[in-house]
Amino acid sequence: MKEHNKENISEQPEVGSDKGGEAMPQKFATNDQLLRAYEALEAEFTRRSQQLAALKREHGQLQELRLREQRERELEQVAQRRSEALEEFIRRYPKAADIKAELEGSIAEVGDDIEQKLKAAYMDILDRRYVSPEELLESEEFLARCMEDQRIYDGVVMRYLTEISAQGAPVLKRGGYIPLRERSKAASLEDAAEMTRELYKR
Repeated sequence: MKEHNKENISEQPEVGSDKGGEAMPQKFATNDQLLRAYEALEAEFTRRSQQLAALKREHGQLQELRLREQRERELEQVAQRRSEALEEFIRRYPKAADIKAELEGSIAEVGDDIEQKLKAAYMDILDRRYVSPEELLESEEFLARCMEDQRIYDGVVMRYLTEISAQGAPVLKRGGYIPLRERSKAASLEDAAEMTRELYKR
């Protein structure tokens, strides 16, 4: 019986041998050494996986940064083309300078038809802003602003004086006329009476 057990023991594979198909490598003398080596390998794998993940994140951030910079360059180019087109349009139509901001907002997208878009926007703005002379005359704000203009004010006064001169002195309600020149001073009481009678004649 004892001899049989000895045979079984002698048949077990030795550490580092190839018998049994699952032999431990020769550099690992014990199972503890193999376990520590596996743990070290696992830790190195985890570290490298983390490094790879960090590199992927960094690559993604760089890609996003490049795309953002490219988009910004494209927007700058579009803005430059829009500005140049608008300046050229204003050079051709100087009065469009008064509505430059509105025109600029009408060409958010720049293409080959930018000039047509500017013309269409210009006509649309002018059409919306147009007010007929009859409507202006009904506007108290417009009339008040006109009277603030010294040239218009002087013109109205001169026209009024011209019409008065042409029609003669206006008649007073109680008789007589408003003098159009400085009143003459009476030299005597009789002259004063005569001037008064003339003033109240109809």
